[in-house]
Amino acid sequence: MTPKTLYSDPNSHRYLDRDVQDPHQLAIVKAVLEEIGLRSGDRIIELGAGTGRYTELLLSLGLDVIAAEPDPTFRQSLAEKLDSKCEVTAAVAGDALPEDVVGMVGFHVLHHLDGATLQDLNHALTAAIRSPQFKGAVFLEPNPLNPLYLPQILLTPGMKLREEWRLWIPRFYRSVNQHLGVPCHVGLIPPSASRTIGIAPARACRIPGRWCPWSSYRVIATRRRSP
Repeated sequence: MTPKTLYSDPNSHRYLDRDVQDPHQLAIVKAVLEEIGLRSGDRIIELGAGTGRYTELLLSLGLDVIAAEPDPTFRQSLAEKLDSKCEVTAAVAGDALPEDVVGMVGFHVLHHLDGATLQDLNHALTAAIRSPQFKGAVFLEPNPLNPLYLPQILLTPGMKLREEWRLWIPRFYRSVNQHLGVPCHVGLIPPSASRTIGIAPARACRIPGRWCPWSSYRVIATRRRSP
């Protein structure tokens, strides 16, 4: 599976280099990992690792990361930044994930994938979830119901509405949810506001359900069911 993204000019996306090594992001990422029970020492695939900002956070939590990034510009930056700290690859091959991989994660990536790639992802997860060691997959997405997200796109240099529009298309969520559920929303304070006002929650607020306009993120996940 080689993801094809909607990014038109990777070199213009300097906002993807922002540091996420702060207590706010740490609380959010921990909440995401808890959705499928990932913990230190687990070998995982990060789909759409970009320039490695979340990869570094995953590594700091003790996870063994395979960083999958199809875009050569992002992948070069990723390899230079992380060097020998993790495996960097262009793709997740075929429907069969490596046997030692117990989970898949992604941050702000699903709405940048085309329909064919989403279908491949569903097939890969359907096969992987049958494996007894695979815990599941979990993705953190911007919450399309939050009214602050559209102004953020319009005001952030490098962000383009034509690359983010799928967040607001119901068809996108139906295609993703063929094998994935939406267990919760997380984060009531946007990261930039959290850093500005100095509020860093020890644990991210978690809200069940599909409809929540005041959360910052939407969590989309699938977990291995107990036999």
